[in-house]
Amino acid sequence: GAGRAVPMHNGGTNERLKCHLVVRAPPAEGAGAASITVGDEVRLVSTRDVFCFDDSYFHSVGNGGGAEASLSRVVLDVAVWHPKMLDPLYKTESTRSAFT
Repeated sequence: GAGRAVPMHNGGTNERLKCHLVVRAPPAEGAGAASITVGDEVRLVSTRDVFCFDDSYFHSVGNGGGAEASLSRVVLDVAVWHPKMLDPLYKTESTRSAFT
């Protein structure tokens, strides 16, 4: 809902990616935008945004509710197997990135 947040958490494994299709969110520009933080990176999100991230990184989301503080954020959240899971170099931290 508006003015709500999901605190930092992680998926516990790097075997999957989480893909979000933002069905509804306040505009990214202006007061009360919705955002996602993955690792050290913060992104403002808007309706129709699509992105995937490695949920083994700590991540959180927030929704200011827009200018009127009344808009809910609705996301289709899909988990998929990480395509690089069979690559032996994938397990090393230096080759990984939070957003894909």
